Amino acid sequence: MKKIFVVLLLFLGLWSDCTKTVAGTEIETQTGKPTAGLYGYLISDEDKRPVSRANVWLYVADTAKSSLSGAVDSTISDSSGRYLFDSVAAGSYNLEARTIVADDTLRAIHLNIVHDSLTYVGVDTMYKPGAIQGLVTFDQPNKMGVIAYIPGTSYAAYTDQSGTFVISNVPAGTGYKIAYERFGYITGLDSGVEVKPGRTTVVPTKTLYRQAAAAPLYPVGVRAIYDSVSGVITVTWSPVANDSVAGYVVYRKNALLSASDPVKISGDMLVIDTLYRDTIRFTDTATLVYQYQVKTQNAKNERSEFSDPFNVTVRMPNKPALPSPADGAINQPVSLSLSWTPVKSPAGGQMRYSVFLDTTMYPITLISYSIDSIRTNVSGLLHGATYRWYVVAYDGTDAVIGPVWSFKTQP
Repeated sequence: MKKIFVVLLLFLGLWSDCTKTVAGTEIETQTGKPTAGLYGYLISDEDKRPVSRANVWLYVADTAKSSLSGAVDSTISDSSGRYLFDSVAAGSYNLEARTIVADDTLRAIHLNIVHDSLTYVGVDTMYKPGAIQGLVTFDQPNKMGVIAYIPGTSYAAYTDQSGTFVISNVPAGTGYKIAYERFGYITGLDSGVEVKPGRTTVVPTKTLYRQAAAAPLYPVGVRAIYDSVSGVITVTWSPVANDSVAGYVVYRKNALLSASDPVKISGDMLVIDTLYRDTIRFTDTATLVYQYQVKTQNAKNERSEFSDPFNVTVRMPNKPALPSPADGAINQPVSLSLSWTPVKSPAGGQMRYSVFLDTTMYPITLISYSIDSIRTNVSGLLHGATYRWYVVAYDGTDAVIGPVWSFKTQP
């Protein structure tokens, strides 16, 4: 009798396998086998019947990069439970299916499908989903902000302040990988995680470690604009998006001297903004080309490589000269005319002049603005006072600041 029972069990097992094979063959016969694409069938866990109108998504498997992935295609299963992606490119994919049966959400997942021109995935059973719970720790009191996710799927969750996370509605399956990412830390990875229908799988605590310190990135988008009236070159650049950036260091060199090294011009203090004004008072008449570069500096005083250089050309017209009164003249009337030699524009434009005069060492009082004459009158001066003055010549493109002259009025 015992032998008959064993034989009966073996027969039933073989009959069950044959039934599955026949069922799959019957489905293929009824629906017709596709000539291209990626396809398979979905059945319910409870009654093993085909699941129609299930939403099916296809994701790039992306196991090498271990990153969160968005769906590349989607479809819906037909009355036989079959789904078909007929225009998907060759590659490695993860497949996910979802549906609602009698108020229950059923899900299925199939990982690492290698597709060429025609790929039969097989028959996947849709179960009630489970969940993955875990704890992440690292060297900060607040453990919030770590993302835990299943690579190549849309399943993910962030940690709370305690470091706890729960990835919900995960299809039942085995061989899951869980990746853990936070900026500035080495990515963690768990593998071989199993999720059972309607149950929560608790994974071991994961510890994240900081990435090795690296020099900050150099700034990009460096630009320099010369304001010939003020004699200021304004240097700007794009900010480096990194929490460790403490500031920037600005360098300048004469671009016409290829062998010269850039010189730090921003002083001992870091530039906190992404703008630096380089004030230069030129005393020669040469055409100059200045080259600017910027470095990023982090909180550990580590500096980046030089940014790409940016050149700005400063063309200098000849300077105002031969002042009247002569430089250092005395006993001058308190009302008089100031004059100077004309300045020739290198671009052939019309020169205009602005005159500064007062009793300070470097005059800041503007007494004539943008005049086309090389003479201006001044009155109401103090007796017995020493006055200093200079002329700024401007042709609409370039400007030059003349030397500071002086004279003394009558007692």
